[in-house]
Amino acid sequence: MDTRILLRTHTIRKQPVAKWNNHLNFRHQFDSAHELTADADYIQYNGKDNQLFHQSIVLSGWNYYCTKSSEWLSPSDIKIYSAKMDYSQSLKSNLKLDAGWKSSWVTNDNASDYFNLQNNAWQPDYGKTNHFIYKENINAVYTNINKQIKKWSIQAGVRFENTNYKGHQTGNPQKPDSSFNQQYNNVFPTAFISYALNTKKPIHFVGRRRIDRPAYQDLNPFLFFINQYTYSQGNPFLSPQYTNNIELSHIFRGMYTTTISYSNTQDYFTQLFRTEGNTTILGLGNLGTLENFGLSLNATN
Repeated sequence: MDTRILLRTHTIRKQPVAKWNNHLNFRHQFDSAHELTADADYIQYNGKDNQLFHQSIVLSGWNYYCTKSSEWLSPSDIKIYSAKMDYSQSLKSNLKLDAGWKSSWVTNDNASDYFNLQNNAWQPDYGKTNHFIYKENINAVYTNINKQIKKWSIQAGVRFENTNYKGHQTGNPQKPDSSFNQQYNNVFPTAFISYALNTKKPIHFVGRRRIDRPAYQDLNPFLFFINQYTYSQGNPFLSPQYTNNIELSHIFRGMYTTTISYSNTQDYFTQLFRTEGNTTILGLGNLGTLENFGLSLNATN
């Protein structure tokens, strides 16, 4: 039996366009050693992603022919508000102090509507259809000091973050309504030390802790169409990953840089694959711990 599968796909896609983008800035210099700045931003995105699919299947010898048509509509509305304030002061003995605050608020409203063509009429596919509303608020304060002592340059700082987010997945005739929320606090220290053997041979040491949060779409439990047999799906229970990193580098003759580094990432997330029938679904998941050790020699120029 000769089986031929003919797939014809027609796609109409509109990428998100910024409808509003407003920025306010304030700066006040008390004197040459004291400065205060403030910023506020508002951004709104409205997107519409429409795709129309036609699939034709022919089984030669069986004289069998069928077509399948489906449509995917995915409007989105994203609003981002942010505000921050930074203070800088130069003190005596080559000491500089920086401190600041930043807050952001995000609302992401996405719909994902699937339809199948049956008897010349579009019928909702409630198994894939979804409506997801995500809200996030992040607040952070930081302080940083910088000190110059002859050939030594020392910088140390710490940032405290408070994160709050919640998601609401509305129901339909086949799926129940569901929601989740998360709140956590983190401290992120940073240290930078530099020693100049001479102008062409500085030694640098850096130690820091950082966070990598999943993107909004990685938390969205929608099924996003890639092709007829491949979808991607977000994971609302995905946790951020945390990395502790130390790095020692040396510049030799102003031409070569040698670097030794080590990093340890907790709750490392990466892409996972799962199969449901003839369909492959891509998504992200937290796997555990990832360690990296690096040794490199690079030309500066």
